[in-house]
Amino acid sequence: MTNVHQAKGFLQTIQQLLEADHSNDLLLLLERMARLILLKAAQLEQSMLQQRAKIQCLKEGSVFEDLLSKDSSTKGITKDIPYYLRKW
Repeated sequence: MTNVHQAKGFLQTIQQLLEADHSNDLLLLLERMARLILLKAAQLEQSMLQQRAKIQCLKEGSVFEDLLSKDSSTKGITKDIPYYLRKW
């Protein structure tokens, strides 16, 4: 279970408690905190997934360059690959 799922579950639990007691200031404060925690967890997960994607892209890019550099008939092709694809 990811942090995002845990944060969602925590928020849902607090919201269920709030349905029974709308005027409980402590529960209202906890709900606000739970929303912030969920937001932060989602941001961290998104950042982690972006970093994973970048690493995967770098790995695939280096394999692609290795393949091109090993084949003598395609040596000139690497100059046609845009810089941002060759070096992240």
